[in-house]
Amino acid sequence: MDEAGIDHREEYLYGYCEIGQPFHALQSGKRTEGVSGMAALKQGELFAPMTFADSCNPDLFERWLEQSLLPQLQPGDVIVIDHASFHRCHPR
Repeated sequence: MDEAGIDHREEYLYGYCEIGQPFHALQSGKRTEGVSGMAALKQGELFAPMTFADSCNPDLFERWLEQSLLPQLQPGDVIVIDHASFHRCHPR
């Protein structure tokens, strides 16, 4: 499983236009809310997808595990995660 985000604040330092014409990128100048998502991959298929505003935290990750991912796993499935700080949920 993994998570990814889309940040609308990206700046594009280059672009394409007709030869000899300057490229002008539109920038709002205002910060916008990011959209993130996470899902699992099993045998080439994505499952248990979830999107959320801003970034992930331990509570959101734990809720996704309990409500979305774990109910869909079969005996013998293995979960592989990276070392993101919010993956280290503390037991209650």
